Amino acid sequence: GFVRGGPLVALAGAALATLAGICITVMILSGQRLDRKGVGPGVLYALRFPLYLLLAFGAWRLGLDAKAPVPPAAIALAVAIGVVVLAFPVYAVQKAISLSSSLTVGTAAALIPFVVFLMQAIEGRVDHSNATLAGLAVCFAGAVLASIGSVRAAAGRGAS
Repeated sequence: GFVRGGPLVALAGAALATLAGICITVMILSGQRLDRKGVGPGVLYALRFPLYLLLAFGAWRLGLDAKAPVPPAAIALAVAIGVVVLAFPVYAVQKAISLSSSLTVGTAAALIPFVVFLMQAIEGRVDHSNATLAGLAVCFAGAVLASIGSVRAAAGRGAS
């Protein structure tokens, strides 16, 4: 499986993943609400991304990252990579929120765990069980069906 520790580690990981999902949902819904009020994706991005950096820096300074000390040059490199690798997806999600329904964005986001799993399986980093694969397949199928339903519902509203 995916647990790198005992049952408490597994529970903490599941709790944090659930919290992350709730936070993403709040981000999507609040982004859509602000878009309807005329706040564009660029403005939201300009406000959110520096906040993300500040929160990450604060968590690092508080010692919430349980890794060994990291040289400043490595931190600068990690931030630079983060700006390139994470900045565009954060903006892309914000732009998607302004162009489509929250259900469409949410179901597309629900496909990410399956994609990550496939990439790790191809890379050979994940030793998984058939139950894990079956669970991901069910989640993937549900996300695809929800996406199809969302597109059909949007097309139906546009036709009337």
